[in-house]
Amino acid sequence: MNKKYVLPILILAILVPVSGTAGSASAAEVKTLTLEKAIEIALEANINIKQAANQVTLGKISVNRNKANFLPDLGVSAQSSKRYTKEYDAVTGKYTNQDSGSLSLGASSTFNIFNGFYDTASLQQSRLELYAAGEDAVRTRQTIIFQTIQDYILVITAREMIRVEKENFEAQRLLLTQIEDFYKSGKRPITDFYLQSAQISNAEYQLLNAERDYDVSKLQLMQIMGLQPNDNYEVEDPGIDNLVSNVVQFQQDAADTALSEALAKRPDLKAQESLIEAARFGIKAARSGYWPKLSLSASYGTSYSDQVNYLNFSDQLFKSNPSGAIGLSLTIPVFDKSKTRYSVAAADISLKNQQLELEKLHQQVSLEIQQAIRDSRTAAKQMDVSERQLKYSKDALDSMQERYNVNAATMVELTQTRAQYMQSIYNHIQAKFNLLIRGIAVAFYKGDYNAMISRLEKKLENK
Repeated sequence: MNKKYVLPILILAILVPVSGTAGSASAAEVKTLTLEKAIEIALEANINIKQAANQVTLGKISVNRNKANFLPDLGVSAQSSKRYTKEYDAVTGKYTNQDSGSLSLGASSTFNIFNGFYDTASLQQSRLELYAAGEDAVRTRQTIIFQTIQDYILVITAREMIRVEKENFEAQRLLLTQIEDFYKSGKRPITDFYLQSAQISNAEYQLLNAERDYDVSKLQLMQIMGLQPNDNYEVEDPGIDNLVSNVVQFQQDAADTALSEALAKRPDLKAQESLIEAARFGIKAARSGYWPKLSLSASYGTSYSDQVNYLNFSDQLFKSNPSGAIGLSLTIPVFDKSKTRYSVAAADISLKNQQLELEKLHQQVSLEIQQAIRDSRTAAKQMDVSERQLKYSKDALDSMQERYNVNAATMVELTQTRAQYMQSIYNHIQAKFNLLIRGIAVAFYKGDYNAMISRLEKKLENK
């Protein structure tokens, strides 16, 4: 065998198992994952959502605890004792051992009549904090839905890249066969054959990278869904082309009112406004130290002693020894080492911090909305540009291929033209999926759950 054919034959021999492996992998049984199912799983299994739900539960516990402060307390007590002594007997002149037993029972209760509005303020504060936790949980769910959609689209993008790389790989192999025929007929030098063989190796390399990106994107999707890493599934195409056109229309409709709607709908803004009101009630609770406190107390008790010989156990407990008391306790603060003043000052600082946090959040929302709209508009323009670029580069490749076939163009020119065509395909795919993600991002930053879901043209239940 001529040595000049050894390298090309080795390259082809290496490439044959690649397609065979892909076929066996596709034959393996895999599960199909729809976008609706991915969102459903994420809402149930994502750790961030579970943590947000736990915060809501803690808020409910806090509300119930503060409600309980309006109830009287009740305590019961029981005490039993046995006493041993020695007593002198004057008749016998000896000491004798004596023992005695006693039992006392009691119950007491205290009811807060007035404590400077601390209980009412604390209850209102906990209710507002519970509302804030609920709104934060809603925003967390929106975030997870958006991230799930985004990662799902990235998986489809990566899969589309694999399709393109496989087509390019096959086209490069067909071109290698054509160049080999040209060489054998004396139309092309052997260098063209070597150059094309190198292009096949590069195509294989790009295909391996695309497959790796696809596997990684699937693992990232599983992570946001809250599941253990597992790539034994295939995502279902939700109809990307229809979604893209839908997103373009949504972006045009939402541009003018996006900011005002975000300020009205964003759950995190509502949560922060609620925390400001809660901080105001925190100041009121702290000021309770300046007020007098009034409480009602009641107690009841009885006792028994075996030293009382003329009354039995029942008579002592229920007739002779029972006693009760009821009273009012008024406490007027005079000097508490400035504890109340410091508490009020700290609560006031907390309120100011919450107000500053709301101001910062308003700035953040404004920035997110404006950037999302600009990104969406830029993505729409990039989509148009990429479509034109794809058409022109395809025409250029077809023309260059014809010129090469008639020996009017070099292998280098053909390779460069094909590289430009492949780049235009990459740009078009990225532009299409980027437009979809950017459009859904506008709905996400608006805080509009229904708008975000409606972009998918799917009837998902409002979880």
